[in-house]
Amino acid sequence: MRFSRSGNLLLAAAFLGAISAPLVTMWLKPSPNPLATEHRLHASPPPTPRNLHALVGYPRLFEHYFADNFGLRTGLITLYNRLQVRMLDRSPTRKVLFGKAGWYFLQSDGGLRDYLNRSAMTEEELFAWEAALVERRDWLSARGAEYYFFIAPNKHTVYPEYYPDYFKRLGSVSRREQITNVLARRPELTALDLAPALRAAKQQSIAYRLTDTHWNEFGAYAAFRTMMAEIGSRTSVAGFPQPNHYRFDALEIPGGDLTRMAGIQDQVRETVPVVSQGLEECARKPVSREPIVPQQRFEEITYRCANGPIRVLFLSDSFGDFLAPFLAQQFQKLVQVHYQALGTDNLALLRRQFARSHYDIVIEQRVERTLGKIPGNPTLVPAP
Repeated sequence: MRFSRSGNLLLAAAFLGAISAPLVTMWLKPSPNPLATEHRLHASPPPTPRNLHALVGYPRLFEHYFADNFGLRTGLITLYNRLQVRMLDRSPTRKVLFGKAGWYFLQSDGGLRDYLNRSAMTEEELFAWEAALVERRDWLSARGAEYYFFIAPNKHTVYPEYYPDYFKRLGSVSRREQITNVLARRPELTALDLAPALRAAKQQSIAYRLTDTHWNEFGAYAAFRTMMAEIGSRTSVAGFPQPNHYRFDALEIPGGDLTRMAGIQDQVRETVPVVSQGLEECARKPVSREPIVPQQRFEEITYRCANGPIRVLFLSDSFGDFLAPFLAQQFQKLVQVHYQALGTDNLALLRRQFARSHYDIVIEQRVERTLGKIPGNPTLVPAP
């Protein structure tokens, strides 16, 4: 195929314009904030090299800077993500797995490994978990507080039917099941797997978000009722309340954290059950939020509903953000802190919190995929 002279000039000009557009855009308009999928800052311009050693490393630093900041980067990545989803029905990132019927699952951060049951825990690791919880229970008991531990199941544990069929499990027992089986030989411990409660709840309404790693408000409510029933059957704290009842209505909202990871949040919406009646203002809005360590993201979040005499310390991960309002409404005071606010040593975190205030009950919640992280460094104490 032959073009006229003017056609060739136009084609060449278009080609030059296309390859120079990122550079021109980068010079005229610096790159905006990073995409929500990245969860990091862009690389800064490297300093001008002033010696041979700095000169040798300069190309690598500049390459990182350019890769993060070249013009049209955000738009091109967004276009790529949309083409992957719309034309190929494929996730544009290894972090997210597209399941059946519009369900998304977390593949990174141990999500796929947990589904496959690929990383069974050793006897030493199971003893470490057991010893850590016994140590925490004993430390709190000496200070007049009760301790309860709950495991929030992974999304695929509750909804395995929506996971892609081409993944086949390698093991028959999950780490969640391993830990709960070991802890069951310690009847003085309250350590409960919430998976059965969530599987029962999904028969009534959807319990997890399709496009998010977390349970929704109804799923959190189902977990909350199970937790309250378990604590209520064991506690010696006077005035322990019965769980409140709530009304739920359907609400259409934007896609969740998995769509952000995939860079397609603006393309996806879903309908979820949300509390429409019964939740008091004191449970919706904490009275204070204070950083645990200055200039770090973990906070001490305090709710005061003045319902009864009980004060509760709630150690949780992000699943606990959905639980906290339900729990807060039941008690005089609830303080929520991320369990990793001071690293893996939760005993140090308990010391900090009890130095600031006394609590009657300590509730700890962890999501299933984090169970591979052994808490603290307790002495291994075999069960009697």
